[in-house]
Amino acid sequence: MPSRHRAPSIARPSIVLSLLAVLGAGGRAGAEEVFVAVGAGGHRMVSRDGIHWDRHAEWGKPGHDQNDLNVVTFFKGAAYAGGGFFSGRLAATRDGVHWSDGVVPESKPIFGLEVIGDAMYAVDLGGRVHVTTDGRTFKKVASATMPSRTHFIRQTAQGNGIIVGSGDFGPVIAFDPRTNEITVTQMPDQTVKKPFSHPVAFGGGVFVIGGLDGSIARTTDGVALEYADGKQARVEMHSIVWTGAEFLASAKGGGFRSQDGLTWTRVDRKLGRVVRGCNGLFYSRSWPASHVSYSQDLSDWVPMPNEKKYWVSAVAFGQLSGEKTPPPLPAAAPRKPAPDREKSAGR
Repeated sequence: MPSRHRAPSIARPSIVLSLLAVLGAGGRAGAEEVFVAVGAGGHRMVSRDGIHWDRHAEWGKPGHDQNDLNVVTFFKGAAYAGGGFFSGRLAATRDGVHWSDGVVPESKPIFGLEVIGDAMYAVDLGGRVHVTTDGRTFKKVASATMPSRTHFIRQTAQGNGIIVGSGDFGPVIAFDPRTNEITVTQMPDQTVKKPFSHPVAFGGGVFVIGGLDGSIARTTDGVALEYADGKQARVEMHSIVWTGAEFLASAKGGGFRSQDGLTWTRVDRKLGRVVRGCNGLFYSRSWPASHVSYSQDLSDWVPMPNEKKYWVSAVAFGQLSGEKTPPPLPAAAPRKPAPDREKSAGR
């Protein structure tokens, strides 16, 4: 994610303001830099400052179904949101108002969208990696061999030229886009499925991965894992973020901090159950997921205005080109018709 938050502009000559209104933040007609938040129900909303939101769009009420949106990123002048329940659903926009809707072929629900170089990679629940260079066509380039059919990927991060993901029962996948090779490493003693027990973050040249029962791993390549000497706390990390100077992890009853990902100390402040960072702002989500607070220093938290009570699973910052026509996406494969019960019963 970009590393700094842009404060609102103050007191500029009217001619400059008029020019910016025409050109937008990116210097092109209609282009602008914005925050986009997404969540369950297909909830999508846009903000210029990361605090006040408009351009709301939705597919329905949050229901843990094909309308789920889990992740969002920016790619070539458009925002892409990924999720789904049966398959990897995508939505894309260039202006934050007009959205296209599609499904990544041969995919499960999308839990990672990472941009590296000239390509965007979608990582799905089963550890499959799908790539696009134009935002329109997707190709499956890697498929993880999981320890079992219930080992899933729920979050990803990128750094050191690779993508690392983690998920249910402790699988750690490392995908190298230079070779399209994917490696799976199993964290030990991950025998129970629990929510919020699979965070991963990158910062300071290393990935930090949180597992069950207080297990925390550090790695540079997603394959060789070093385990932190913090398991005596028996605290499971719900989320981990890189602040720009250190890792901060939210956990039950408080939080922990670490500069190297191995040595952790408790912080004297309460954090939300899920914390995300984006362009100099941090977001803390509680239940329901429409209850979101924001902070610039991870100390003072302010409830985020959310009049429509939209759910927030992820936030990203980037540039929209401003074009009204959204990127075309692959269409969902037609579903097989349900069997005729009377015919199948021989009537």
